[in-house]
Amino acid sequence: MATANPEKAKNEVKIGGNTRIGGALRYIYGVLVEEKEHRFVVLRGAGIAISIVVPLAELIRRRIPGIHQNTEITTIEQEETNRDGEKYIRNLTMLKVTLSLDPLDTDTPGYAAPLPDSEVTPFDVTLTG
Repeated sequence: MATANPEKAKNEVKIGGNTRIGGALRYIYGVLVEEKEHRFVVLRGAGIAISIVVPLAELIRRRIPGIHQNTEITTIEQEETNRDGEKYIRNLTMLKVTLSLDPLDTDTPGYAAPLPDSEVTPFDVTLTG
């Protein structure tokens, strides 16, 4: 499920393994376009959630015109407990995608310019119910 941590801004969205892409798209559209409270959003997903972050970011780029993208891959350490009760550290791959209506640093290795308008189909909230 896409969640906005109350300690973080509305434009920082953590994507989980059960996140529904349609719901996340509506939320992000609301933050960027309808409320116009923020000019960018940051999507974060680790482990299996990466398989949701990637298509979600691409869908946003294809529904909201003029979106710049910056993608970063990092690892995070997560403390876990095994069956014997012993704690250990597990490294997870994390994907962080920044989607912005304003230009981003084009020299960053993960930068992607906005798609041409011909490849963007504007998001229609009336179709999502």
